[in-house]
Amino acid sequence: MNSIREKNLRDISGFSTTPDGWLETTIDEICNIGRGRVISAEEIKSIPGDYPVFSSQTREYGEMGSIGTYDFDGDYVTWTTDGENAGTVFFRSGKFNCTNVCGTLNAKNTEEIDLQFLSYHLGRIAKRYVSYIGNPKLMNGVMANVGLALPGYSSQKKIAKILTTIDQLIEKTQALIDKHTAIKQGMMADLFTRGIDPTTGQLRPPVEQAPHLYKETELGWVPKEWSVDFIDNILERVIDYRGKTPTKTETGIPLITAKNVRMGFIEEEPREYIADYAYDGWMTRGIPVAGDVLFTTEAPLANVAQIETNDKSAFAQRVIILRCNNRMNNDFLKYSLMSNDIRTRIFRKGSGSTVEG
Repeated sequence: MNSIREKNLRDISGFSTTPDGWLETTIDEICNIGRGRVISAEEIKSIPGDYPVFSSQTREYGEMGSIGTYDFDGDYVTWTTDGENAGTVFFRSGKFNCTNVCGTLNAKNTEEIDLQFLSYHLGRIAKRYVSYIGNPKLMNGVMANVGLALPGYSSQKKIAKILTTIDQLIEKTQALIDKHTAIKQGMMADLFTRGIDPTTGQLRPPVEQAPHLYKETELGWVPKEWSVDFIDNILERVIDYRGKTPTKTETGIPLITAKNVRMGFIEEEPREYIADYAYDGWMTRGIPVAGDVLFTTEAPLANVAQIETNDKSAFAQRVIILRCNNRMNNDFLKYSLMSNDIRTRIFRKGSGSTVEG
């Protein structure tokens, strides 16, 4: 094995050892490498049909539309060659098309390579070969030299079947999550505009059915006993951290950035830290406590979560901490900020990806 092939297999792909009976190879040795073509929105509009057109995007498995003709027929692996999704890998089967920002792979020997297995296997390592100088790229020439260690064909089929079964379960679970998320959003819209009848404990009837229970305000119709006020007046404290974030370290105090604040929860990944000695100097504006509400001011804008423990954590710029006074409960504030109506108002106030003053 020549030095470049060995380096790719070991250092980039990360196969430090190869199990007995596995094949050490490259993409070029096992696959025919191709590429899609330019397919315009006008072509999709003018040639309607059922054959999907895949692009560089990752939403909806990369499908950007469909047309009445197809360029590919069979089992293929495709990957995104250019842009922010460079190195994203998909398995394709059947008749389809793909644009010029998609590379294509089909097996030179279909009795030795299972392409569904290859899509999983290659998907683990493809992004390691992406060049991030300027526009991210993983071009055909680089893909050709990607190093792989492959088990036998029967093992490939078994592994692919296991992973496909898991993917199907994930899809079903995600469909349920999406359904219940939509139900939750609908409930929030009702609860934050109609409220609960204090006598029956049930959701109030809408204003159209019981106008006597509501009053009109600058925020629309709300229950008569509700008050409308600026958020400043229901907050005990706002904590924000400005200036240059301390140097990040391999271990230390966990640093919560805007990337960690997701809608409704704090994501541990990506994990970042600051040194213990830097903590007190950085957190002079205040130490958050369990129950405080986190709000991202940009990139991404208006994600909301809540601190659940008093474990020591540092918070970066673009994350502000909100703590209610006795006029509102922190939990209620969190869900209010997550409601579609309030988020719409926030984005109207935003400038670009940042909330104005």
